[in-house]
Amino acid sequence: MKSTLYLLRWAAGICLVLLLQACPVSLDFPLGEEGIYPLDKALLGTWVNQGSGEDIEVKEVEVRALDAYTYRITVLQKTGSYMMSDMEFNAWIAKLDGEAFLVIDEGDGQKFLHYCYRLKGKQVTLYDMGLLDGGMDAVLSVESLRDQVSRSMKMPEFFENGQIFRKN
Repeated sequence: MKSTLYLLRWAAGICLVLLLQACPVSLDFPLGEEGIYPLDKALLGTWVNQGSGEDIEVKEVEVRALDAYTYRITVLQKTGSYMMSDMEFNAWIAKLDGEAFLVIDEGDGQKFLHYCYRLKGKQVTLYDMGLLDGGMDAVLSVESLRDQVSRSMKMPEFFENGQIFRKN
């Protein structure tokens, strides 16, 4: 009986971890401040997600320049897995350890989504920013967030399961 209960708890824990990793995590701190890095103009345009399946939340987005440092991202086509209430967001670039990140303001300046991105021609791969070292509990400030992301980027699973978008 004890081994069955242990197995059920273990399986429930694994399912919870997989569920949490499938969705971007909202954080209280941005990885970098807005207004530091100018726009990467290659990101401007309409992008279509090349993936399929239940873990795809956004199928098509438009990225426009709001000013010299800020993007306006509009979700043009979502899937049934889309969990946000808004369809438009402001975003900016942050950099850490040679990688570029999109910091997406959820709309109130209090919660932020982060994606590491790698751009190659008319294709961009977005990586959900996993906190693989200390998790969300270790993030108490911008500095601790940057430290956790830096540590996580050294782990091979950080760059697994990227979502590929192609520019229209």
